[in-house]
Amino acid sequence: MIVDQVWDRVMFGVGVVGENWEWNDLIINVGLDGGSGSVGSRGGIKLQPANPPGVTSGLPITMHLFNNTVLNAGAVGASRQRTLYIGTGGWTPDIHNNIFAQLSGFPYIGPASPAMSPDGNPAHWSNNLWYGAGAAPRAIAMPSMQTRSSYQPSVLTTSTSRPPRLLSEPE
Repeated sequence: MIVDQVWDRVMFGVGVVGENWEWNDLIINVGLDGGSGSVGSRGGIKLQPANPPGVTSGLPITMHLFNNTVLNAGAVGASRQRTLYIGTGGWTPDIHNNIFAQLSGFPYIGPASPAMSPDGNPAHWSNNLWYGAGAAPRAIAMPSMQTRSSYQPSVLTTSTSRPPRLLSEPE
């Protein structure tokens, strides 16, 4: 558990190549202003992996983020206050089962390079909860929700006298 930290909580920066994992973290109120006067990157998880300058590793880069909770990442005046900061392209996202809650009003993701913007591919992005700063990032929303005009989510109900059922199921 990380609470009340100045700057980014987790950073995968230049020089990080290959398979990289971040899982099961609880990250609360990070990216705070420490009074230095610098208002640069202030995020929950910073993804900026790349080969070091002048070096080509030949390794593909995959960033695995599973089961993390990021609550309130960023500082007023910071240029990059997000739950996820995506600073480079050319790697494969594998981002699933996370909770990103921005009650501070800052964006969820940024400043994504066009190549790394969420692409809607469930193999890359799925089962994440986006709360507090509006709708989920556009390309991450379920395709069925983007294309259907009358999408009805299913709600699970329980009763003490019978097994759970979906509201859309007949009684």
